Amino acid sequence: MSKIVANYKVNFVDADFKKLLKRMDGFSFKNAEFIVCPPYTSLHIFKNKSVLLGAQNLSSTDKIPTGEISAEMLKDMNVKYVILGHSERRKAFFETDEQIRNKVLKALEFGLKPIVCVGESLQNKKKGETLSVLEKQLNTILRDIYTNELENIIIAYEPVWAIGSGNAIKKSDLQEIVKNIKFILEKMYGKLFVNKISILYGGSVNVDNYQSIISVKGIDGLLVGGVALDFEKLFKIIEGLN
Repeated sequence: MSKIVANYKVNFVDADFKKLLKRMDGFSFKNAEFIVCPPYTSLHIFKNKSVLLGAQNLSSTDKIPTGEISAEMLKDMNVKYVILGHSERRKAFFETDEQIRNKVLKALEFGLKPIVCVGESLQNKKKGETLSVLEKQLNTILRDIYTNELENIIIAYEPVWAIGSGNAIKKSDLQEIVKNIKFILEKMYGKLFVNKISILYGGSVNVDNYQSIISVKGIDGLLVGGVALDFEKLFKIIEGLN
């Protein structure tokens, strides 16, 4: 079953998400898991609904600084998933792989499923550093994760240069990168456990390219941003995954 994760970032307020709920009402998600990740202020809209709900971040510490949100708070809002390590947070808040690792551990402690974002910058890509960057990120973030937790881990490969650019990765390039991500995970955990971890692609996904992306062997779904703001386009993709 394909996953589609809608990251709404700092877009929309309650009224917009009520429209999304109405659009979802009666829609049959047969072969697609639709995970909605609204801003914190709109999590309550989905709390008591039959919706797979995700958050966009959490605090890695129980000593919560002002303005942060804990895993326990998210659990109380019926959140099941949490996006961690998104490139926008890495850039704006200088999040490190070690800090993201601590957030992953905290999410797992409270039964949340981390959607771990990894990916290379345009500079990395030009220097041919894509695979070394991914290996460093994965080795640090997933270090010492118990094998019985791997089925709760989702990797979202998001090349930083593709996000918001309108230029998604080429299918052939994505196939090679997914192959290498699985090889990195195999070195960490062994062949037996590699397929327990889902891999998503994110970065300028739209109605014209999603089928090509999802056809890549080893891709289990999509992490979408901009296209999720247009419900007609969003549900066209969901229908295609169904």
